[in-house]
Amino acid sequence: MNLNHLCGRGMKIPANLNSMRVFETAARLGSFKLAAEQLHLTPTAVSHQIRKLETELGVALFERRVRAVALTDSGRQLADAARLALRTLDSAVEEIAASQSLLTVNTTSSFAAIWLVPRLAAFHRLHPDIRIRLQSDEQPISLKRQSAVDVAIRYGFQPEDQNAELLMTEKFGLFGTQSVLRDFSEGRPVTVYETEWKNPHLRQIAAQQWLAEFAPRTAAVQSHSFDQELHVIQAAIAGDGLAFVSDLLAEGAVRRHWLEPYRPEWQLPGFGYYLLIRSGEGRTVPAKVTRFRDWLMRELAET
Repeated sequence: MNLNHLCGRGMKIPANLNSMRVFETAARLGSFKLAAEQLHLTPTAVSHQIRKLETELGVALFERRVRAVALTDSGRQLADAARLALRTLDSAVEEIAASQSLLTVNTTSSFAAIWLVPRLAAFHRLHPDIRIRLQSDEQPISLKRQSAVDVAIRYGFQPEDQNAELLMTEKFGLFGTQSVLRDFSEGRPVTVYETEWKNPHLRQIAAQQWLAEFAPRTAAVQSHSFDQELHVIQAAIAGDGLAFVSDLLAEGAVRRHWLEPYRPEWQLPGFGYYLLIRSGEGRTVPAKVTRFRDWLMRELAET
């Protein structure tokens, strides 16, 4: 009698996962003794589990021989099903466990490249059990629709339809090397590099606004724009001119003494950086998200 006949008669397949795993191991290895060694059990315990399974099914799964065991037809049928089921269960468990340790962060390209990435090593030292998967783009994001993203960081106005927390508000000023700053201070022409933002919904904060407010009688300057703040800062570090950029994104270059701020009290207000977390409707914020948020707030406070 095979297992199809048993199921057709309304008999339930045993639900003891441990017995099924013991059976599958013995079937795969062709030996109760080898199965016992792999599962860290005694051969008697393996034999007992399989005998119990056979009793529940009412069929023999193995032919017992003097020095070996061999699967019966029913045993082969159950072994194939058990192997597939256990492999599926193991894959699901691994995937669930991985999702608990994988944190997907979506943010703008400049914030990722200039501020976040250089600090991720410090986060990993504090939280070695959490892996960061970083995504970068400039488009608005909805965590309700993009379930694969755990945390988003966006620049601009506060999103109205999501749970957004203000991280900080940046300010804009001029940054440069000592020699370029000296040229500018002494009235010699320099090039000012700035960013032409990709987000059409944000008003441009331009170097000409800064010049008109703080240095209306300065020598003529040439302006040049990139679409990434990283390129603006790199041009200034190379000594090609001044960077008109936010204090947050210039912080790393200033801390390393690659750039210096020009009259740091002369700054234009910028927009805010917001942290978006999926929450509400009785949802519990995962521990990995809370730990990343707390670390982020501490790092920004120190900045």
